Amino acid sequence: ANSFRFSTQPAPSRPANPLTWETPKGWKVASSGSGMITVAFEVGGKAGQARATIMALGGNGGGMLPNLNRWRNQVDLPPLKDLFQQSSSSFQIDGQEATLFDLAGNRGEPSSRSRILVCILAREKRTWFFKMMGPYLTIENNKNAFEELLSSVRFSENND
Repeated sequence: ANSFRFSTQPAPSRPANPLTWETPKGWKVASSGSGMITVAFEVGGKAGQARATIMALGGNGGGMLPNLNRWRNQVDLPPLKDLFQQSSSSFQIDGQEATLFDLAGNRGEPSSRSRILVCILAREKRTWFFKMMGPYLTIENNKNAFEELLSSVRFSENND
């Protein structure tokens, strides 16, 4: 006769979230832990909804220039041949230096333009992307909240 043994061990759980953050006032968590996206937020505004996300990709996340050109395309800006053609600023996330890009389309009236704020943080094993995209004026009105989100991020020990 066959004997079956059942494990009394609990099923393996998903690894603990490697970072914490404070959701800015007025933002709503739209989804959490789906696919590559750690969390997505709905960002309201009179000019229309924007979306903010936190996600990580392995290694260098596909490279800075290809990502930058993809985002530039999303706001109707031409691609760049060199990363140094795009202005950026430094931003501290949990004591580490990250790169912040502010990409705004320049066609039409400001009310019809798209804009992306994206902050990239390269850690040991993964590259983290903090991105907010939507109507120009919604992004403008939520830029401080986005920076507050970035400032609130904390990574857990030994987990990038």
